[in-house]
Amino acid sequence: MNFDIPAEIAAYLRELDAFIDREIKPLESQDDNIRFFDHRREHARTDWDNDGQPRHEWEELLAEMKRRADKAGHLRFGLPKELGGKEGSNLAMAIIREHLAHKGLGLHNDLQNESSIVGNFPVVLLLHRFGTQEQKDRYIEGMFKGTERIGFGLTEPLHGSDATFMETTAVKQGGDWVRHYAILDGDVPLELAEAQGARVFNHPRAIRDCNEKMTIARFLRSTMFSIFLLFGLVAVSTTALCVYTVDKQLSSQYVANSAAIAQTIANSSTDIILNRDMSTLQSLIDQFKEIQGVKYLYITNEQGEIIAHTFVPGVPKEIASAAPQMSGAVDRRLPGYGEFIEVSNPILDGNAGSAHVGMDKGFITLKIQTAIGQQIYLISIIFIVGIVGTFVLLIRAAGPLRALTSYAQHLAVPDRAAPTPPEVEDGLLRRKDEIGQLARLYRHLAESSPTEREPAP
Repeated sequence: MNFDIPAEIAAYLRELDAFIDREIKPLESQDDNIRFFDHRREHARTDWDNDGQPRHEWEELLAEMKRRADKAGHLRFGLPKELGGKEGSNLAMAIIREHLAHKGLGLHNDLQNESSIVGNFPVVLLLHRFGTQEQKDRYIEGMFKGTERIGFGLTEPLHGSDATFMETTAVKQGGDWVRHYAILDGDVPLELAEAQGARVFNHPRAIRDCNEKMTIARFLRSTMFSIFLLFGLVAVSTTALCVYTVDKQLSSQYVANSAAIAQTIANSSTDIILNRDMSTLQSLIDQFKEIQGVKYLYITNEQGEIIAHTFVPGVPKEIASAAPQMSGAVDRRLPGYGEFIEVSNPILDGNAGSAHVGMDKGFITLKIQTAIGQQIYLISIIFIVGIVGTFVLLIRAAGPLRALTSYAQHLAVPDRAAPTPPEVEDGLLRRKDEIGQLARLYRHLAESSPTEREPAP
């Protein structure tokens, strides 16, 4: 397959680019019109104080763009010549749309509202081919000038705005097309369905749809699954946050403690070092090794040479060969010893050397795991209690709904549905909540239109 763009279409793309640079870009730039396309676009386009209607300035800008594009002969490119178009092919229209979209968001092409210098007018083609002369005269040119707009209905009872799932149909009666509700057996016309509103509810097919599509069990399952998923996401995110927080806090605390120990040694060893009392210095650092979490200590002189340490049998080569560090914290991994956080503190501003304290990372990891385990245990308890409590509440809520559904079915199709026990019916009618209101409404509908009730097939 040849994917090369035909020469005539490529030439037209260059013509469009020249028109955009000459007419559209200057219009987009003047009077801060770029606000309709940058990060300010939603507020610039929408009049929030007028029910979210488009702002007049925004619509006038689009209208001016269309006027210029129409004057230049581009707006109607895809339409027949008798409508002022150039009879552009579907291939040309597809290439043009891709080309304009590739240039980015702008006045030349805005896919959010189907506004473009090369218009897409399927409704115009429909009117041109199938509309009456009166419709053509009124709407076609009006749509180009912006004085007329045409939309289509995209909703119906029991449905939303999914055009592929509409049940409303139309049948021809004489010379007119009459709207129908497919939910009613026999394709009853809309006008009759509206006049017999009770029949829509009482119809046997509606009852069957209620049984098949709106069961309480399905409602409970979907609700429980949604709640379980929500609780699960909350639990996972909370656990992750706890892990991060605990790790950060304990690590910071660990480093702070190490720094405090190093400073204490530095302050305590100044006179000892100056007096060259190595035995006392060794005894000093040996005492600090008894502190929980401290794995090694060593002291260096002003030249970076180790003059005292707690390593057995000797100083690891990774430390002996490392560049001397006067202050701060570093991560160390010593083969045969483990992983450590080493904190250093200068002695006498570094003139007498520095003190170094190695804290065991395994110890902090254990503390973190313990804290996290406690957090997970607590979150698990909350999760289980929340799920069980929600399930109990749903079960309690489902009972009245089941009773109401059964009562409504009995009122709609008394010959088919099992009679509602008097105590259940009385309980429903006496309720002060929405369940009671619906039960009383169903009872009123059934008693006020007895002729509309149909026996079950």
